[in-house]
Amino acid sequence: MVHNGAFSVPRSEDRHASSARCAARCCASHQTIASLAPRSATTPIAMAVASEIGGIPSLTAVLVISTVYSAP
Repeated sequence: MVHNGAFSVPRSEDRHASSARCAARCCASHQTIASLAPRSATTPIAMAVASEIGGIPSLTAVLVISTVYSAP
C-alpha cells in the first residue's frame, strides 16, 4: 500500500502482511518490503503488484512460490 509516496503495511493479522511489517521494523529497503507485501496473491498478480508499488517482481515470485510449498 502506498500512502503519500511512502510504503505502509496494512494492519491485519495476515502472516504475509506480518512478514512485510517485520521487514519494515528491521529497516529493510523499500524494494524488499514491497516485494514481501503481495505474497498472498497468485504469482503473476503478485509480481504485477510488486512492480506497481516499487518491489522486485522476481523476488516476489520466489517468495510466492516458496510460500505455496511451505504452507501447512
